[in-house]
Amino acid sequence: MKHLFIALALIVMMPFQAKADLWCRGKFTQVYTDNSGYVVVYASFRNGYLTLCNVNSTWKGISTATCAAMLTTALAAQKTGFEAQMYYIVSKPAPANMTSCATIPAYNQAPASYYVMISR
Repeated sequence: MKHLFIALALIVMMPFQAKADLWCRGKFTQVYTDNSGYVVVYASFRNGYLTLCNVNSTWKGISTATCAAMLTTALAAQKTGFEAQMYYIVSKPAPANMTSCATIPAYNQAPASYYVMISR
């Protein structure tokens, strides 16, 4: 019984890292669609490229209709120069090292964003 109490006490005292969802905000300086249908943006909050979706097929749960809307939003943000905001639910399966907007994996390794919106 004493050993069980000590084991439980050690478990409770162990530090843990809770993952927080990410709201990422910045400019899309480049937006393109490749020949496979992937919509890719260069996001200032990441200082690199990440995939939003695919206009030809469902990608990580994002339908082609939703992807078309995301593409329109991304192009509008780029054209107006306004910032875009994206929301990532990190509690869903996400890369272990995705702890900030700057560490979102590149291109198709990025998780699906819950939304893309234009911010002023």
